[in-house]
Amino acid sequence: MEWPDHLDAETGTFTYYGDHRTPGKRLHETPRKGNVLLRDAFASSHGSANERAREVPPFLLFEKAAPGRAVRFRGLLAPGGPTLAPDDELSAIWRTTGTQRFQNYRSRFTVLYQALIPRTWIRHVLAGGNPLEGECPEVWRSWVESRVYRPLLAPATTIVRSAAQQLPMTAPDRPCWLRSGSTSAGTKQTSRPALSLSGG
Repeated sequence: MEWPDHLDAETGTFTYYGDHRTPGKRLHETPRKGNVLLRDAFASSHGSANERAREVPPFLLFEKAAPGRAVRFRGLLAPGGPTLAPDDELSAIWRTTGTQRFQNYRSRFTVLYQALIPRTWIRHVLAGGNPLEGECPEVWRSWVESRVYRPLLAPATTIVRSAAQQLPMTAPDRPCWLRSGSTSAGTKQTSRPALSLSGG
């Protein structure tokens, strides 16, 4: 719960926390060297196109789809974002467990506009091939060569109220000032239709 990795599907921004999640070691001293990878990838992402091609690996985002090992592919990630300052892309934040303080990375990626990733390209990259060859997705090429982000945007659909929610309010639900009744002097107020505030 302290490290809420989160995908904002509307903006295409993915927030990921590094793997230094318990106290006792330094920021980059993690078993799988995940924080070293984040540090180096985000630093190289601001370098030349050659540095991005050589030193920034393609990141693939998956999420659990069901109990067990089933996962769902959510996108191809590039470090940073078109509206983020460098300090917002990767920052070391402090947390406390018991009385011990420690740091971990909070990183932000952009989900690129690419629905499918060719398996041949993944094999090509894993074999040490040039990542801009072997069926390289065009969005990845654009990011590597020019640091142009083409995010996968998914704006929320309009929520339409149900038929029951669109009907006029019943008498008990109407505000008291809309109901017919007696005046303070005891004379009967003229009855007139109640206003409908349902909208539409």
